[in-house]
Amino acid sequence: MKITSTVKMLIILFLLSSCKKEYLGDFDPIFIGEWHSITYSPPGEIPRLHYFIIDGDNSKYGWKCKESCLCDCEENVIGKATINRRATKFFIGNGTASSPRLIFPFDDPPYQNSNGDWEISIHDEIWTKI
Repeated sequence: MKITSTVKMLIILFLLSSCKKEYLGDFDPIFIGEWHSITYSPPGEIPRLHYFIIDGDNSKYGWKCKESCLCDCEENVIGKATINRRATKFFIGNGTASSPRLIFPFDDPPYQNSNGDWEISIHDEIWTKI
């Protein structure tokens, strides 16, 4: 009887530890900093630039209405940036109503382009580190 409960407890602990996500900056320090998407214009909307900033528990995602303005014009999410165990996606946000958890899938880690700038492809879009 004791062996069965011990085995169950070990299985539960293993499952909990395998779901654990680590801070994105600890996984790969190249992620730390500010990243921008390509500016685009959704139909009928103001052109905007999506961005994320990886900075510990205060990581952030949002979009800017103007490239010259550091103001947030719409939504932003603040919270720890974490990465899944398979290193196929990272998350920003705390999973609350005020800071939902956003998912950013990627196929390859950040890389340097021919100009020496860091880039990553997320949702089939190139993001550049500023």
